[in-house]
Amino acid sequence: MSRKIPKYDYLPKLQKKIVLCLAQYGAMTMAKTRLRLKDVRMTGDQKPKSHHQTATNLAFHKLESENMVNKVGTWPYRGQKFDTYWLSNRGLAFAMKNGAKAETVKRNYECLSHSEEDKRALEFYFKVRSVSPKIANALDDFMLAARKVTSQKLLARLISEMVSFDEADMKKVFDMTAEFPGEWKVMLEALKKLSGMAARVSGKMLSRELEKSKGE
Repeated sequence: MSRKIPKYDYLPKLQKKIVLCLAQYGAMTMAKTRLRLKDVRMTGDQKPKSHHQTATNLAFHKLESENMVNKVGTWPYRGQKFDTYWLSNRGLAFAMKNGAKAETVKRNYECLSHSEEDKRALEFYFKVRSVSPKIANALDDFMLAARKVTSQKLLARLISEMVSFDEADMKKVFDMTAEFPGEWKVMLEALKKLSGMAARVSGKMLSRELEKSKGE
């Protein structure tokens, strides 16, 4: 059974506030997050609002089931250990789509332990999404939908959207991708293939036009 893909504002308000709270303040336990929620102001909020522990815990479990947050460690308190949570790649993209500050999210991400593959993917993501809102939107959409994120999959998404980017943005993407040798090689190979396909298509079109002109 396929997992439902979240829409950008599909989360109930409390779940959305939790995602934005973690994006802003970093990994926390459920209890600490609940105390911090009053500092997260959203459109329509008239004043700081406290949230019941049960409602907060249920919202956390729902977010975890939707792969928006993950357990990332434990916090010792009075002889017990409590799970700490932070954003999954999907939750991170949701936060970015909903106004989280890139530099804050990146800093909180870097405080946690990640595999080399994940670190490379998120480094590429933050670097290239800064080029323009259109490119950021394309990468955020991919992160929301993807089961697994790698830098090469992010690059593939960029290449598929390339025709909609303007020349200045594409130059910046090329310059930034060149800082990642493996991804740069993949991009050059993809561009060569696209160039060859375009040449073949244009050649066929030219031949057809020449044939048509002979019959006129």
